[in-house]
Amino acid sequence: MKKILGKWTNTCPEYHKIKDHNVGFHYKPKKNYTNVSTHIITDEKILSKLKKVYFIPIKYTVYKRYIGQEKIHKNDYNYLKQKYNELGIEVEDLTDILVSSAENDLKNNTLIYWQDDTHWNKNGIYAAMKYIFENL
Repeated sequence: MKKILGKWTNTCPEYHKIKDHNVGFHYKPKKNYTNVSTHIITDEKILSKLKKVYFIPIKYTVYKRYIGQEKIHKNDYNYLKQKYNELGIEVEDLTDILVSSAENDLKNNTLIYWQDDTHWNKNGIYAAMKYIFENL
């Protein structure tokens, strides 16, 4: 099913071995890209309720050291920070906490993202939420 869906959406996964895991990565980023676009909330009713936005890195960024992709430099966080700072909203980068958590979990041969998906598993969710809770 995943192969069919991957071909249909043009997102066939690329697999890399990390410890004992065959890990799938989707949407491979280009190296050193600066053309970033994402939805920036501009609705005043919503903005008035926001205190902070958290930047969540993609799986490639968290595991790039383990899959030979260390040369990928992205501008996603800087873009998000600039756009929300213009609106008076702070943006915090979760990259370092997730990279650290991934390294620690790999010592126990576990991952923080689903092995064949782009989303966090319970370990990744716990790491991010623990950090956010401790820093509120």
